[in-house]
Amino acid sequence: MGYNIALSGLTSTAEAIDVTSNNIANASTIGYKSGQYVFSDEFFRAQDPQSKDRSGMGAYRMAIRRDQNYGSLTNTQNPLDLALAGPGMFVLAKNVEGSTPTESPSVFNFTRNGQFGVDSQQRIVNENGQFLVGYPASGGVVNYAAKSVLILDQTPKPSTPTTQSQIGVNLDNSGTVISTAFNKDSPVTYTQSTSQTVFDNSGNQHTLSLYYQKTSADYLYIYPPASPPANGSGIYQYNAQQQLIPPLTGNLPDFTTAAGLTDAAGAQQTLANLGTNPPLGGTTSAIDSTNTIATTASAGPGGANTDVVNLTVTSAVAVPANQTTTYQLNLSDGTSMMATKDATSGIYAVSVDRYKVYATLDGNVVNNPILSDPALTPTPTDITQLGTMAFLGGRNIDSIAKDVIGNTQYNTKYGFTAAVGLSNENVVGLTIDSTLMSANSAAAQTYVNSQNGNTLSQCTGYSVDNGGNLVAAYDNGTTQIKGQVAIATFNNTEGLIPVGANAYQMSGTTGMQSGDSIYGVANSGGMGAIRSKTLESSNVDLTAELVKLMTLQRQYTAASQAVKVEAATIVDDAIRIGQ
Repeated sequence: MGYNIALSGLTSTAEAIDVTSNNIANASTIGYKSGQYVFSDEFFRAQDPQSKDRSGMGAYRMAIRRDQNYGSLTNTQNPLDLALAGPGMFVLAKNVEGSTPTESPSVFNFTRNGQFGVDSQQRIVNENGQFLVGYPASGGVVNYAAKSVLILDQTPKPSTPTTQSQIGVNLDNSGTVISTAFNKDSPVTYTQSTSQTVFDNSGNQHTLSLYYQKTSADYLYIYPPASPPANGSGIYQYNAQQQLIPPLTGNLPDFTTAAGLTDAAGAQQTLANLGTNPPLGGTTSAIDSTNTIATTASAGPGGANTDVVNLTVTSAVAVPANQTTTYQLNLSDGTSMMATKDATSGIYAVSVDRYKVYATLDGNVVNNPILSDPALTPTPTDITQLGTMAFLGGRNIDSIAKDVIGNTQYNTKYGFTAAVGLSNENVVGLTIDSTLMSANSAAAQTYVNSQNGNTLSQCTGYSVDNGGNLVAAYDNGTTQIKGQVAIATFNNTEGLIPVGANAYQMSGTTGMQSGDSIYGVANSGGMGAIRSKTLESSNVDLTAELVKLMTLQRQYTAASQAVKVEAATIVDDAIRIGQ
């Protein structure tokens, strides 16, 4: 048996040299994981299981382990060169029909090598012709219920008319009230302007300009709770679309009779009306919108636009102490204001700044019959004015009140529909959201300026973000998600079966095997982030492998000497037997 023992040493050492040589050969292979030969000793089974006297039988290979440490990341110029910075493996399909993998997930291949390109059908493949598997997307929404081959779709993005616009700017409130009729060609007739590109129903581009004209301030009335606390704090109420009331001064002595104050029908208003049907009519259905303090408020997530919503006042302090009707009110968000209080009802009157909003489309003034009451005779102001906005302490009054989860109770929305084109053959119809507007005495600043329309646009390129989203870019500056790279992990990555071509397969679900694949996406669920234009080098330590190779070489030489001695001994024994 001595010969077999020496031969086992020679054989196992040769295999270890093969593993080490393979590591050295793949030192430059992208995503390669170095192998480690695991030696194991072997012994005869003794007659007595408890005996320590057992003769050795030599060495054998217990396993070849795969070092799963990550290699270093290097930059490239190919946007489809991908690397995983953290756990996970790319999923590969060997055969597909169109964009659908034809193999079951159990025989997908997996790799850390992210060297990808495209085939003749713009499908993403590696150099071995295996397809990168991901999740498809439609309209920019990823469908995680299906797997698909990722494709660089070159189809142009169709035109979409603008239906929703969002504009938020700060109006410099340091200017004076403008009483001159609005004229788009005369800057002295408006305080500030901004513009935006919008698209009609045929995808043609137009310029929308909005003009803001500071108009006379007016009172916003804030109503106390039924049983206000002694310090005046609590939940108050206001109506963002209350009807205009002639300015009131002093201690508001006429609130009990509301002398001279009437609603749209000419009916006298009393304190009871002011408190229970706030204020002067409450709803806007029977009131000319141009006679409300702000005409732009619409229903928010918290309720209809005729609802009275809550406002929290954290303090109400007389300023100065000898004036009992002038107070400083501090809202829960930090907004401060000065208010006049009616001693009898506890109602506060707060002066708010107001701005009229006008618009032009390609230089033509936009009419606005939408916000005017059809039963009333439109005036020139009704025809050209989109609405009126009001600001309290620099803040849009539509955005002050919020519900328990932080949603604004009102949204500042106004809109129009206008015929455009040489023969008025096309239409622009949109709603503008300006809830984020402010009016502070500071330089004009744009917070948001966006819209949802676009013209027909050609695809100019693709990129992959950190989450593995395949993002198409278009020549109009827009982008759209066209799919997302699928990432797989395993409970035991070392249990994967190497199949060559930088790929692995699952080995099973028992013992030291890999276990089933767990699918997800990059940068979530404990999976690594994807780096585009980057590749992961092999994790081979070339110096350590060369040192290991020299050690194994000496071991192989020693094992060969043992085989030589055993062989010579066997020959000598055979000769002696023959004698």
